[in-house]
Amino acid sequence: MYCLLCIDPLDYCPPLSDLWQGGGLPGLQQGWSGTRSFLMNRSAVQYNPAMREWLAQYKFRGHESMGPLLAQMMNYAMRAMAEELREKSAASWDFFDVVTFVPVSEERMLERGFNQSRALAYGAASAARAPVLELLGRSRHTEKQSSKNRRQRLLELEGVYLPLPDALDKLKGFLLSKHLVQYPVRLLLIDDVYTTGSTMDTCASVLQGLCRELGRSAEIYSLTWARS
Repeated sequence: MYCLLCIDPLDYCPPLSDLWQGGGLPGLQQGWSGTRSFLMNRSAVQYNPAMREWLAQYKFRGHESMGPLLAQMMNYAMRAMAEELREKSAASWDFFDVVTFVPVSEERMLERGFNQSRALAYGAASAARAPVLELLGRSRHTEKQSSKNRRQRLLELEGVYLPLPDALDKLKGFLLSKHLVQYPVRLLLIDDVYTTGSTMDTCASVLQGLCRELGRSAEIYSLTWARS
């Protein structure tokens, strides 16, 4: 099997259809057990040891130059996601109105100098043909979530994510400028790694509330670089 990005043989690049995890569009396939604030998640790669090392080099070891490569992987995954949505729901290629991303804390920004999810969002947005709007912020710093189960993560994340002060005006202004009167608003939420879905669900819930303030319903989908 060959990596579509570098045309080199790679054991860790299984077919994309095998990587995609999660629910689906209402009426098309079964979604999550229980209530979630987003409809589906798709991911570009499996979070195997090789991909874990790639992300560690990018996020923690100063190899920010890897950003364009990871963004291109998101671009490819977004194209595959758009094809799936088009085939299953007769959606157009301009399916999403807005792309946004999971924020990092001020501590993480000072530590790394960048938000990896923001960089990945621009890779996906170029394929989605939708703008990137920064809508979410954080109320406090949290410790790494990798060792916690879903319940622990939900408790830890309670109240962490919130709309930015200008998020409502920013989203309203964009929708009006593009004459987007369709219901619901379709948002694509980006993060680097999907594990239990807790972060995505918490952020999606905030975005749902933001759209309700505008008198609009929302359909929120998530796309991550890796799926644990």
